[in-house]
Amino acid sequence: MIADAIAVIETEVLPKLEVYGTPEGYVTLPPREHTIHYEPLEDRMLALIAAGDLDAARTIWHEKEPKYRGKTYHPDSLPHRWQMQLTVVAEPLLAGDRRALARILHGWEAANVRGTKIEPYWEPTPFPLEAGLG
Repeated sequence: MIADAIAVIETEVLPKLEVYGTPEGYVTLPPREHTIHYEPLEDRMLALIAAGDLDAARTIWHEKEPKYRGKTYHPDSLPHRWQMQLTVVAEPLLAGDRRALARILHGWEAANVRGTKIEPYWEPTPFPLEAGLG
């Protein structure tokens, strides 16, 4: 029984989890719009930026930005977070400024780790977005 569980974990679970290990792997997953685990396009846009697919990220930005333009949301709400993220990435995303986008993503990454138990072990690593920037 335990051997069966280990075999399933090794052959079924771990390969699926490995996809989540990199931004470029993550964005290959199909959108899950009609499941309980819905992935908002605003979040997918950030993964696409990290993976370096700026054209796909811009497509989502152009679709979502009008929804938030000129509106006010509660500061603790997801729409507020997405509105802020869309605003912050707008200029460098539309200009194709990979260095600026990388700085933004690294800042958010550091802010998410700061003050947590993993902070002493965390080291920033380059995003695929940064490949070839030198």
